[in-house]
Amino acid sequence: MRTLASLALALAVAGTASAEGFTWIENDYDKALAEAKTTGKLLHVNFWAEW
Repeated sequence: MRTLASLALALAVAGTASAEGFTWIENDYDKALAEAKTTGKLLHVNFWAEW
């Protein structure tokens, strides 16, 4: 049930992002956070490591 709720939320956010558009800001967390605060939009942080 939790997975279904997460999927529904992801689809809702994706639908909103595609309707309004979004901007990629790479390698500058502070700039992305400031942009999210001024626009009132969500911030998605994607990170990974090769261990």
